[in-house]
Amino acid sequence: MKLHFTIPDLAKASGLTAANIVMIMNNAPETLGDDDFSQGRGVARKLSSVGLRRTTLIGAISKLGIGIIPSARLASIFSYDQPYGELTGDLPSNCDRLVSRTLSRQIQCSEDFRSHFENADIDDEDFLFMKVLLEKGVVYEKKALHGDLLMEIVDNTLVYISAVNLAGIQIHDPHYQASFKITSWEKGGYPNILRASSVKEDELLEWQNERENALTRSTVNVSLAIREAFYRILSK
Repeated sequence: MKLHFTIPDLAKASGLTAANIVMIMNNAPETLGDDDFSQGRGVARKLSSVGLRRTTLIGAISKLGIGIIPSARLASIFSYDQPYGELTGDLPSNCDRLVSRTLSRQIQCSEDFRSHFENADIDDEDFLFMKVLLEKGVVYEKKALHGDLLMEIVDNTLVYISAVNLAGIQIHDPHYQASFKITSWEKGGYPNILRASSVKEDELLEWQNERENALTRSTVNVSLAIREAFYRILSK
């Protein structure tokens, strides 16, 4: 059975206000990646784990000074463009790296773990994994983990995708992370998108030059934001 989260829970998790979330549901519902909220009215509506992750990213982007609806549109485009997550449009929490592989295996073999996951939807597994960790007494720390998904916004125009690298591995192709170029979006309208996969090498190099000489480069640790959202709900 799928988990569902109330608007007060979503607000607590994402840093958005309840009014912000209702506004997104009313004016940009397609950005939430979730049809469940249509079952209800006003603040009585709920979202699944996919919607929780999406509102969390919207909240993180909005902290950069970007409006709520533009943040929602950018979060939606990014979610479907990035290659991680179990399902298309989902976002990874990287929760499995919160503990060692040995401890993770021990927890996954426990009766508590199996009882939580017996009828779990695939969307809910990361959230339930953190729930079990906390119940087992694991102390949660707010910190970046190797493999965390990063979203970099360059001059509010170029978007790059990368991952936290704590292993010291050098990346020799500096522009392979380019995701898309977005224009006509900051006032809430439908944006124009030019994906890196559809442009030629010369243009990618121009994007990289813009990136290296940008006035602003803002980075969102998407996975950390989601873990923080999970923890806020579970620690209430």
